Amino acid sequence: MLNRDLQVLVWNRRTADLWGLRSDEAVGQHLLGIDIGLSMAELRPLIRDVLDGRTTSAESTRTAVNRRGRQVEIRVV
Repeated sequence: MLNRDLQVLVWNRRTADLWGLRSDEAVGQHLLGIDIGLSMAELRPLIRDVLDGRTTSAESTRTAVNRRGRQVEIRVV
């Protein structure tokens, strides 16, 4: 979960396992500044549209590299 400034508020155990960052390393950080193997710059416009109220939801599927170096398909909603 993010706040309106794109700072991470919640980083759960499953997210930590996928990206290799503990909660204490991610919470409070700006989402676009976290190196997790997913191009966040491509997702920024979708996130911003939802946070600014231009749309009520957005969805995108991306290919990323997880902490084990494997490609994964990520569905961002």
